[in-house]
Amino acid sequence: MKIAAVEHNLVYKHFARAMKSESVAIQKIDTKTKYLGLFLDGELIGVTGWQNIGEKHIRYKTSYVIPRFRKMGFYKHLWISRENLTLQQNPEVISAYCTRMSIGQFLKNGFKTERKQEISYLKKHL
Repeated sequence: MKIAAVEHNLVYKHFARAMKSESVAIQKIDTKTKYLGLFLDGELIGVTGWQNIGEKHIRYKTSYVIPRFRKMGFYKHLWISRENLTLQQNPEVISAYCTRMSIGQFLKNGFKTERKQEISYLKKHL
């Protein structure tokens, strides 16, 4: 297993269709989101992203793991890697829009639901 920075065009090429079918937001062109990809035996099997919204505000973005690799801890590895990078920026707030598939991980990590719907908005004040 290897986690490394990946470009948006690679994420879009590999995952856009599947992400959209699961209500995970991704745009064809995105110059603001930064990504980490998780590679297993050279295959890109998952990604996670974030954006700097303001000087002290980070938004966790697009996360996705290929279905056959879910429930194996890969999303958690991506989460930890993203958090290690983003917390180095000393944000005051981290926010996210997430699906029902990922809301549990956010709640376990101190996020509070501000609007719970099909896509929930969560925040964590640091």
